[in-house]
Amino acid sequence: QRNEKAGKASGEAEEGFGETFMLLLMIGGLLLLVGAVYGIVQSRKESEAAKDWVTDQHIDDVVHVDEQWEQPVLDGRNETDESTSIASELDRFPGWDEQMVQQYLDLGWTLDQLEEYYQQQVAEQG
Repeated sequence: QRNEKAGKASGEAEEGFGETFMLLLMIGGLLLLVGAVYGIVQSRKESEAAKDWVTDQHIDDVVHVDEQWEQPVLDGRNETDESTSIASELDRFPGWDEQMVQQYLDLGWTLDQLEEYYQQQVAEQG
């Protein structure tokens, strides 16, 4: 009987409520911990994806790689002087006619480059 009276007086009824409250508090803390870990993992995945936001496809779309670009050739010659200049320069290329020299000039060669190439060809064939 003493134990029964002592148990009621010591607050056994309050202990049950305290245990439930502590259990709920621990479950809430565990849920917060799981949520925080999930958030950290997701933010790391997003930051890794952000590092690779410029892909090869993006670069190809901007640069248009699949198009064939030709380098423009700058030619400082006047159109009117071209026919007379070629005829006067033919002695630099013995064996070549005016049409052959004109084809190289149309490709963007200068007369000096063409003469150097001609001399290389003569040296290799000679």
